[in-house]
Amino acid sequence: MALTITNEASANDTVSGATLALTVTAAVGTLLMLGVAADNAGTAGAASLSSSVTDSAGNTWTNQSLLNRTNAGVASDGITLGIWTCMVTTALVAGTVTVNFSPSTASRAAIIKKVTPASGEMVLIAGVGAGATGGATTWDAPTVSVTNGDTIVGFTALEATSAGSGDSDTTNGNWSTAYTAVANTGTTGTSAGVGSQHKTVNATGNQTYGSTNASARDFAINYIVLSPLTVTLGAAGVGAASFAATAPAVGTFAAAGVGAATFIATRSRTGLLRATGRGSVRWIGATPKAAGPRLRSLRILVRVDWADGEIETTRLWDGGGPWVDADGNVWLGAGSFGDLDEIEQAINGEAATLNMTLSGVGSAESDLVWLAYTDDEVIGSVVTIQLQPCDADDQPVGSPETRFTGTIDDISFRDAVVDKRRVSTIEVAVVNKFTVRRLASGAVLSDADQKARSAILNPEAEPDLFCERVPQMLDRSITWPRWS
Repeated sequence: MALTITNEASANDTVSGATLALTVTAAVGTLLMLGVAADNAGTAGAASLSSSVTDSAGNTWTNQSLLNRTNAGVASDGITLGIWTCMVTTALVAGTVTVNFSPSTASRAAIIKKVTPASGEMVLIAGVGAGATGGATTWDAPTVSVTNGDTIVGFTALEATSAGSGDSDTTNGNWSTAYTAVANTGTTGTSAGVGSQHKTVNATGNQTYGSTNASARDFAINYIVLSPLTVTLGAAGVGAASFAATAPAVGTFAAAGVGAATFIATRSRTGLLRATGRGSVRWIGATPKAAGPRLRSLRILVRVDWADGEIETTRLWDGGGPWVDADGNVWLGAGSFGDLDEIEQAINGEAATLNMTLSGVGSAESDLVWLAYTDDEVIGSVVTIQLQPCDADDQPVGSPETRFTGTIDDISFRDAVVDKRRVSTIEVAVVNKFTVRRLASGAVLSDADQKARSAILNPEAEPDLFCERVPQMLDRSITWPRWS
C-alpha cells in the first residue's frame, strides 16, 4: 500500500513581518511537511528564517533541513529554504501553523503537504538529503537511491517571481504536479517562490529531484524520502489497545487491559516496535520478528545511597558500559572498571552479611572513595541489591525485585602494581538487621548481670533478685521429673 499525499495549505507575504501563518486541518497519525522560501534577510546575507515552527494544537515540528544561499554576503541577496515535518498527535481543525523569522523579512512563502498512511500503516522518514544551493537556470538535489514503494518528496526555493518549472523525469514513476506559493513583489530580485513535488517509485533505483527557470537565479533545493510501515498489534493481555505515532517510527502505547504487546512493522523499512504496558514504544531493529514469547535475561543492580545525603546515588550493574533503566536512570557497568564479586550470596535470600569486592579500580577512583571514607561519608551508607528482568533486547521488563538491603559496616583498601600501574581493590562489608541475630552474644545468666540490667530498666526499684540463687546451682544435680 502507498502513502496518500495531498496539498494542504499555502501562504505568502511581501510586507515585512516576523511571522507567516497557514491554516491546516489534519487528523492524528498524519504527517505534515512544511516548505518555506524567504529572503535571506539576516546580517551579511544570513538566513532570517528561524528554526522555530509552532501550531495551535501544540504539536511538535522538527526542522529537517535549513539551506541558505547568499550571493555576495549582503542581506536579501539570495534565498533560504526550510523544511519541517510534524507527526500529528493532537488533531488540527482549521488550526494555525506559524513560521517565525528574525529579523523581520519581506518576501516569504510557504506550503504544507499532508501525508496520510493507509489503514494499519504509519509513516517513516527513511532519509533526508544534504541539499544544494547556487545560482543557475537548472538545479538538482543530490542523487539518492529510493526503495520500491517509497516516496521521494522534493522542495525548492527560488529568488524569482516563480518557483521554477519543476521536474518531469519519468524514471520508475511520475512526479506530481508542482505545488507552489510565490511572494511576488513584481521584481525578480526581491521575490521568493517555494515549490514541491513527490514521486512514489515502482522500482528500486536512483532518483534526482530538480527544477529549471528561464534565467539564472539563486536557488536552494532538497528532498525527504518517506516509507510506509505496516503495523500489526498483537496483545498478550486482555482489553483494547491503541497505537498513535508521535514521531517517525516512534509512538505511544495505551492499553485498557493487562499484559505485554508487540508491534511488528513490515515493508521496505522493517522493524519491531515493542511495549510492555503503558509508556513509550521503541524502534528495535531492521528485521521483522514474529510475535510471541520473548527470551529474557537478568540484570544484577547495586545501588548505594551514601550516608552524606549531598552525594549523588551510585548505581552499578553486572556488565560493561552504561545501562539505562525504565525510569531513565543510568547504571554504570562494573565490568568497565572492575568486578563485583560474591554478589550471589546476596541474592539467594539467605545472606545476612555481604562482602562486596570491587577489583581492578584505578588510582583516581580509589582515591575518591578513600576521601569519602575519611570524611565519614561511607560507613552507614545504604546498599540495595536488585534483580531486573529484561527482554531479549536487554530492555527492562517491569520493576526490579529487591533481594538484599543493608548498610556499609566496614571498608578496606588494598593496592598492587599491575603493568606498572597502581590498581586498587576495595572490599566493603555490608550488614543488615539479621546479622546480629546470627552472632553469639557471649552473655551469661548471672546475679550480677541481672541486677545491672534491672538497674537500667527500673532504676528506682530494689535490685532484681531473680538470679540470686543461681550460684547455688553450681555442681548440683536436679532430678526431673520426680515420680516418687
